[in-house]
This record gives sequence, C-alpha cells and structure tokens, in this order.
Amino acid sequence: MTKKESHLRSIFKAVTWRIWATGTTFVLALIVFQDTPNALEKSTLVAGLEMILKLFFYYLHERIWQYIPINKNKKSG
Repeated sequence: MTKKESHLRSIFKAVTWRIWATGTTFVLALIVFQDTPNALEKSTLVAGLEMILKLFFYYLHERIWQYIPINKNKKSG
C-alpha cells in the first residue's frame, strides 16, 4: 500500500513550484532586459503577468479536462 500525500502538502508543493517557476521567469526577463531602461520594473511585470496567466490557463486546462470522459468500465478482450 502506497502512502498518499496530504492535501496540505500538495498545496504547499504547488505554491512553492509556482514561486520557483515565476522566479525563473523573472531572472530570464532580467537577463533579456538588462540593457534597457527600467529592466527591474519590466522583469517584474513579465513575471507577474506570467504567474497570473499561467494560473488562469492551468485552471482552464483543468476545466476542459472535465469534458473528456473517463471510461472506467472498459472491458478488455
């Protein structure tokens, strides 16, 4: 029998992953904008928009999957 993770642990992992991924986007944007005026502000904007948009698109992705049937009674043979 495998031990399942708690809901709280899964939420914590999701939040920390989003922070990590958004931080990566911020650093990448900072590298891209490093020679432009307001590089820090631009990078913050990109990272903020990325976080919001990806949360929205992930939610949309999950909702779309609600329309894809799961056939658990599929007979083999």
